Amino acid sequence: MSEHGAAPPEPSPFDKAVAAALKDSGFLPVLITCALVASTFLASALLLAIRSGHLAALAGLVLLVMASLFAMEGDLRSRRLGPGARAIVILWLLSGLVAAILDRTGVF
Repeated sequence: MSEHGAAPPEPSPFDKAVAAALKDSGFLPVLITCALVASTFLASALLLAIRSGHLAALAGLVLLVMASLFAMEGDLRSRRLGPGARAIVILWLLSGLVAAILDRTGVF
C-alpha cells in the first residue's frame, strides 16, 4: 500500500496480451483484421437480435453483453479501463457502427 491509498491492481493476463500486441507494430494488421471480423460478427448478432426479435437471438446478445462485462469486471470495479477493457468497448462501438452501415445500405 502506498502513501496515497491502495496500489493499482495488477493487470490481468488479457490486459498484458493486448498491451503487448499494441506495442508491437508487426501485429497491427492482425489486430485490425481480428477487430473487423469480430465487429462484423457482433454487428450481425446485433441486427439479428433487433430485427428478428427471436428469443434465442436476444438471449445470445445478452450472453455476449454479459461475457463482455465479465471480462471487464476488474476494470469496472477500479473505475479504470485497461487496454483489454478499452479494446472491448472499441469493439462494441465498431460493431454498432458496422450494424448501422449494414442496416442503412440494406445488406442485412
